[in-house]
Amino acid sequence: MATYYLAANFKSPFMPWVSFAALMAHMLYLHAYRELFPRPGVVDITGAQMVLVMKVCSINGLYGLLRFHEAA
Repeated sequence: MATYYLAANFKSPFMPWVSFAALMAHMLYLHAYRELFPRPGVVDITGAQMVLVMKVCSINGLYGLLRFHEAA
């Protein structure tokens, strides 16, 4: 939801980078929590979340690029 808000309301050519930084901070938190507090028997879903992060990053990058070129 935060990346959607950034893409819709952050009017800057740096929007894809800000979104990328937010997504990477979130993944850092998830991986660190998973590593520091292991729970046996619980399925690790951070791999699937990394794939979603890659997709959201690419969509935000393309959207930011298109919006930046439309404004120019």
